Amino acid sequence: MLNFPEELVIEILSRLPAKSLGKFKCVSKSWLALISTQRFIKTHLSIASGRDDYEHHRLVFKVSPFSSDGANYELHSVSSLLHGPASETTTVEVFDLDCRLSPTNSLFFVGSCNGLLCIFHMRNEVFYLHNPCTTKLKGLPDSGIHRGYGICRNFGFGYVRCSDDYKVLGLFKILIESLNGPVSFKYEFRLYSLKNNSWRKIEDLKIGIPKLEFLDNFKFASENLHWLVDDGIDGLRIGRFDLANETYQVMDCPNNKDSLYDHGLGVLGGCLSLFYDRERTHADIWIMKDYGIEESWTKVFSIPYIDTPGDRLFEMAQSICTSRNGEMLFILGSKLLLYDPKSNTLTQFPQIGIFFRMIMYVESLVWPDIHDLE
Repeated sequence: MLNFPEELVIEILSRLPAKSLGKFKCVSKSWLALISTQRFIKTHLSIASGRDDYEHHRLVFKVSPFSSDGANYELHSVSSLLHGPASETTTVEVFDLDCRLSPTNSLFFVGSCNGLLCIFHMRNEVFYLHNPCTTKLKGLPDSGIHRGYGICRNFGFGYVRCSDDYKVLGLFKILIESLNGPVSFKYEFRLYSLKNNSWRKIEDLKIGIPKLEFLDNFKFASENLHWLVDDGIDGLRIGRFDLANETYQVMDCPNNKDSLYDHGLGVLGGCLSLFYDRERTHADIWIMKDYGIEESWTKVFSIPYIDTPGDRLFEMAQSICTSRNGEMLFILGSKLLLYDPKSNTLTQFPQIGIFFRMIMYVESLVWPDIHDLE
């Protein structure tokens, strides 16, 4: 085999799909050593996550969640959805999950970051980290809150670059025992740090309960986790938890007095985004261009109304990504749609049926310095 300079080998290999690189480890000991280095893994991740054609990104859809055999999961290429005809018949890949995650109808996606999925198993009350490309899996330690005493209501997953640490934030609904009075509950945040491999309680937040559905997730952007809050006084606001400093703040939404409308919080192009349902006529999509600067909220799309029987208009709307041509891929209720601002049209994907959960991730070789689940 010809001996190429290592820099040239890195330049070539770092642009290949993560699954192919897994096979190329068998080519030689030198390739195995090279592909396994943190330098190569981070270079590959930077290139894969930075491509504006989303060639290395995948969408996982949870379908048929009430099957006695467990839920089914479908895998789709984001690039093919953005750039291929919506009417095209595509081959649906099966998203295989480790047998240790059974039964699969009890799984909920907490979030994805750098190619890692954080998954919550409601029946087992365990959080997992999983890399779908390498198939590696780790179960996180017990949060210390058990069924009967409390339950995880909402959660989020993110990464802190300066400390190279992955963290999980869980909002738990806790039973307050009383000998004489009625049963009551409190809400408690607990934070897991992968570096410390432990959970700890976070100071109680004083601004009310997140405006989220049960087992919905917080949105990760700029090393913060986000959720909507409406205290009935100041209108709709956004709560954010800084994973680096482990501090909590609230910030205003654009037009935050319009809390009578439905809203959907998401991330678009790395920026925090917000859907506003304008009374069944259209929806405005805003992004925060300069993170933390409330004056930087900018309206980027105005989407026409689409009749979706069984769904409120934009109650469950969430942006996913935008294409090179400026089209936006997003979910609405249990449907996947593509909006073209040039023609002001919406396209639905017939090859994707009704789904109940969705998550996007980038294929990578990332795996933190942790012990695999035994």
